Amino acid sequence: METHVDLKKLRTLALPLGVLGLAASAFGFTQDRETFAVSWLMGWTFWFYLSLGSLGWLMIYHLTSGRWGFVIQRPLEAASRLMPVMFLLFIPVILCMHELYEWTHEEVLATDKLVQHKASYLNEQGFIIRWAIYFVVWSFLAFALSRLSRKAGAENNPDTVKRLRVISAPGLVAFALAATFASFDWLMSLEPHWFSSIYGAVFMVASGLSTMLFLAVVMHTLAQREPLKSVITPQQFHDIGNWCFAFTILWTYMNFSQFIIIWSGNLYEETFWYLHRAKGGWVEVSILMAIFLFAAPFILMLFRANKRNSKILAAIALPVFIFRFLEVYWLVGPTFREQAAVFHWMDAAALVGIGGLWLWLFATGLKNAPLLSGDARFTEFAKGKASGH
Repeated sequence: METHVDLKKLRTLALPLGVLGLAASAFGFTQDRETFAVSWLMGWTFWFYLSLGSLGWLMIYHLTSGRWGFVIQRPLEAASRLMPVMFLLFIPVILCMHELYEWTHEEVLATDKLVQHKASYLNEQGFIIRWAIYFVVWSFLAFALSRLSRKAGAENNPDTVKRLRVISAPGLVAFALAATFASFDWLMSLEPHWFSSIYGAVFMVASGLSTMLFLAVVMHTLAQREPLKSVITPQQFHDIGNWCFAFTILWTYMNFSQFIIIWSGNLYEETFWYLHRAKGGWVEVSILMAIFLFAAPFILMLFRANKRNSKILAAIALPVFIFRFLEVYWLVGPTFREQAAVFHWMDAAALVGIGGLWLWLFATGLKNAPLLSGDARFTEFAKGKASGH
């Protein structure tokens, strides 16, 4: 049986689109650095969610050995192994720090007491050092787990599987800490006067949700051919759908709780962040988010049949995944476009450029390793399926 998969159509389409998008972004950089910086940060964050979420799900799978993870293990590894690429693609944000972060401006630091108070943390040197540390942690975890996983598949040694758990337990803690502080650095500090203690958790839940929606589409495609066709069952799609459903509710609950707590407190130093998102067309964006990121997927994924049918699940997940860019747009955009929710051509260029490159590398990485793990856990699962259990 063929053990590798070749997403040739995806690679053929993604690479030229990525090149065109990156070329357009480079042109935009020469024309308007601030607009470029905002667009690049939004596009980068949207695709970074997939690498970050994949790493988180991979460690959760190794800790639980749930059957839902057997068929998505290799795609999770392929996505998380792109951490070094996402590190390099963050360099334009570093180059445009002064266009994005007001706490880098000397005049702001000289006159703003709150920014002065946070200067021991919010400073350019610390920002860059932490950026490097975050990606060292994530890249180490991604490559260590991937290497051990392939070794476990080749040797079918239960001890190697135990090592995956040993790494994943403390790794999940390090992952969460790095993701929390990264969300503070890259997104929350865009408006340094505002803060939320739940921001890091929302960031991680958003990345986990985006990843599962993406995987629902990818696994439907891969399930049409071997080696996955004879192994995957409706139960695995049901599990993926349940994760999407659960994280949709969790993401909504956390965002709504944050809003209610801040709004009921009625303190301007906290509510101003929402006031920026209550004018200039941003209310309409919020309504679209409520419809397409909560109401629609919530209703459609209530039905068990929709989650067990891979075609229907993929048809639900794909538009929801695309619309999740609205969240990133809503988090970043109002800081710089408070007067109008205008979608700039550079937004599309960065989204397509980074996305095209990411998808091409993801599909290439998926091609270079056996799609199914051969470790002891998978062997037990395969035997159970063959016997009808």
